[in-house]
Amino acid sequence: MTNLLDKLISGQLFPNHRENILFMGLCILNFASGYATIEGAKHIVGHEGIAVYFGIAIQLLLFLMLTGLIVRSAPLRKWTSVLILSFVSVYTSFFTYYHVLTAPAVDAYQLDTAIAQHNILVRDVYTELESRLEKLVSQKSYHESEYNNEVKGKGASGIPGLGGKAQEHLRQASEKRKEIADLEPIVVGLKEIMDYPTETISDPNEIFDKDSYALSQVPTQYLPPIYHEPLDREKYGLSDKTAIKLMEPYYMVVGKDIKAIPPLIIACMTDGLAILLGTTIKQKKDKVPFQRLSEEISNLIKGFQDARKTIMDSGKYKGIPYDHVNPGDSASIENAVEYIELTLGGQGSKFLEEFFDAIDTTKQVIDNQKLSSSNNLTFKRGYKFLLVVLQSQRLQWIEVTENDEYKVMNMNSLCKWINLNLNELYRQEAESTEEATIAGGLRDIRLELPRIV
Repeated sequence: MTNLLDKLISGQLFPNHRENILFMGLCILNFASGYATIEGAKHIVGHEGIAVYFGIAIQLLLFLMLTGLIVRSAPLRKWTSVLILSFVSVYTSFFTYYHVLTAPAVDAYQLDTAIAQHNILVRDVYTELESRLEKLVSQKSYHESEYNNEVKGKGASGIPGLGGKAQEHLRQASEKRKEIADLEPIVVGLKEIMDYPTETISDPNEIFDKDSYALSQVPTQYLPPIYHEPLDREKYGLSDKTAIKLMEPYYMVVGKDIKAIPPLIIACMTDGLAILLGTTIKQKKDKVPFQRLSEEISNLIKGFQDARKTIMDSGKYKGIPYDHVNPGDSASIENAVEYIELTLGGQGSKFLEEFFDAIDTTKQVIDNQKLSSSNNLTFKRGYKFLLVVLQSQRLQWIEVTENDEYKVMNMNSLCKWINLNLNELYRQEAESTEEATIAGGLRDIRLELPRIV
């Protein structure tokens, strides 16, 4: 980055001072567009991490293409890619500019509309049912009172006892009690879920969702006919078309929403100006920016390809699934001294425990797939070396079968060797007061081999 700035200031990157200024202007526009793209992507995907990576990738590709640092020899593909990336940038930036310019007013309007519609719902449903319940309670009290008067002879008939009038009032009071018993739980429940305070709510979608749920808890026979269908989002200041955030700009533009025009113009101007600046910048033919970086990346890719070829070719050799041992190395191993020294990124006891766990004592085979799937890379290398030692002419504790399985030929000796070394490693690790590590947090682990085979 320092070399790039030095070349830019000295005029080596671009042929004249005018194009240096254009380059700097392009950088500023890309930074602004990148910020708008990231903020807009947050609105669409709702995940900050994804939005940041998405925005950086879009703007970096646009910047490199417009400055001519990549895709130089394919103009058709270059400008097709630029147009696609610019469209994505404009589309996502729209959300940012729309939010900054119009969101406060739009949000306030939607919230006021949702609250007003909520109050209408409360009036039509909850308040109406509450009034109905109060009326039923009053009617019940009236019929009970008239019943008592009739029994005492103080009623309209003037005849004491259970006459026709008394029985009629008794029947009416019983019916009202039944209606109250059915309606009262509904009214009490709606008090909590429908007649709630709206002062602390800032999202009209929350009001719509709460009202929809409350309405679903009321039996249809208690609802006015207009509420037999689901609530209308439009009446709450919301739209089914904007429920899918990705499609908001499209529906706003197609619907000729006047509020969408300024954000769209700003987003198009920012990316359009960046494209115009990119077409005016000309680089020196004899200078290739980032040539050294490109070569390093090319060498790295070639290295991966060579490594992959080596791994694939290793399948031709039996004994180790990833590579083979040269004859000289095999001879050295077979005539090795009485210990194995491994450099591991972890405790030696853990290394041997995992190796012992991979031994199937029933089938008397070693599960090499389990060893090779270890998350510790140094353990994987250690297991490969250990398998070579254990199948050497000196020990011959394991043997590779025709099915490339590691068959244990001397289970008793192998288990005793593992147990002895495990006990020694446990003792060393228990007595150690500090980690005996080398660079990178690695440890040198020594495993003793038997003196007599």
